[in-house]
Amino acid sequence: PKFYMIIFLLILTLLGIIKYGVNKTLPQILIAIVIGILLDLAINYFKDKRVIFPSSAIITGLLIATGLSTGTELYIPAILTAIAVISKHTIKINNRHIFNPANFGLLFGIVIIGSGVQWWASDVLWLLIPLGLFLTYKVKRHFIIISYLITNLALSIILSLIIKNNILEYLLILNPFFVLFMLIEPVTSPTKDKGKVVFGILFSLFLFLFYLVLPKYDPFILGLTVANLIVPLLNKLD
Repeated sequence: PKFYMIIFLLILTLLGIIKYGVNKTLPQILIAIVIGILLDLAINYFKDKRVIFPSSAIITGLLIATGLSTGTELYIPAILTAIAVISKHTIKINNRHIFNPANFGLLFGIVIIGSGVQWWASDVLWLLIPLGLFLTYKVKRHFIIISYLITNLALSIILSLIIKNNILEYLLILNPFFVLFMLIEPVTSPTKDKGKVVFGILFSLFLFLFYLVLPKYDPFILGLTVANLIVPLLNKLD
């Protein structure tokens, strides 16, 4: 799945580079990937005294670079990628890292640094959605997507009735790129089917809560951070 993830992200990133321009996109991609690779190689060698191909670091670098706004100052993707990689190696329960590394790095960016989020590799939906669904199938996380979509629809209907707004206002916060490439990350999502269903429901609830209460921040990043914290408990469900 990591191989597919890297290839798919590279394809979507290339399309984003073509759309937004090399000068506004490529520098932050290169700095994020280089920092991620070097730091991950160094940490793994220090821990295990061997060289491990940094596939996770490449994925993390791509997600952070394309999650940030185009033209971001280069120190930001460098710092966020370093924080993401370090969190993967240090914040663990039962030898599994708790937080999605890229999401954790972006969380630091939006809350502490105040960096903007754009998800600029997510524009080509006709390609993004089939690639993301294929990844979901490969990592067996379809229950997460299904429960999330059902909960999202139910909450959208309820909110549209209560607040008297068009239901599309809430359905449009779906962000298929985030859901199909970030939410399904295998290590930081539940391993059992019941846990996956609950995880999708909880993520949708947190997403809507942050969307309504803290609109200045990306609700997907905040929602996944809180949902990740509950995964160790969800893994205990029969």
